Amino acid sequence: MSIQDCCILCKEAVRPRQEGIQCDVCDRWQHRICDTAISREDYRRAVRSGDGIDWRCEDCLNMSAGFLPNAESSRVDGNPLGECFRFFEELVLVTLFPIFFY
Repeated sequence: MSIQDCCILCKEAVRPRQEGIQCDVCDRWQHRICDTAISREDYRRAVRSGDGIDWRCEDCLNMSAGFLPNAESSRVDGNPLGECFRFFEELVLVTLFPIFFY
């Protein structure tokens, strides 16, 4: 599993046939039903026609508007946010502090 396979919102894997959509800016994935505001009809129409859907995740919309995502730190045991949490956490660090990773 790669970081692109994790839903931005629910942190679970985005698998084939789950109507996933990819952010045009950061290339991360989100399930269509996880608050994308894209209807099933619009999604299916785009898939049938081969046209893409111009969509940006909330983080990228906020960053383009000059807002930084909220950061919260708390100690948790285990992985309560799903199988993709570790990948999401690494992405946030690389996105917010890219100078330290390149």
